[in-house]
Amino acid sequence: MQESHNATRFRKLRQASWTGQTPFGGRSRKLVLLACAIFLIGMEPARAATLPTLARPAASIFHRKKHVKVWVNTKTRIYHCPGTRWYGKTEHGKYMGECKARRKGYRPAYYQPCGSECKK
Repeated sequence: MQESHNATRFRKLRQASWTGQTPFGGRSRKLVLLACAIFLIGMEPARAATLPTLARPAASIFHRKKHVKVWVNTKTRIYHCPGTRWYGKTEHGKYMGECKARRKGYRPAYYQPCGSECKK
């Protein structure tokens, strides 16, 4: 079965967005994905169901982690989440759970907690 013109255009846009070669003169990847989403919304449901789906995270983005090990800077009393710039890199510090760090009075860096489920 041959693809329709719109389906071919959608496939090319999606492929270009992940390789960085956008047909919009080097515009950002987000713009291409937005165009793809608008295209899919406008399609009839039966046709949209036959197109390949965009990659989705395995779990919900809003799923909170039970225990997160953070790096606590004991001198400034600030803790850093895994994957951030200062995680494990400050001169004075130690690892501990996020809930324990909060109970001891440490605050998250940039006031953005890591996402542990802390019982109060």
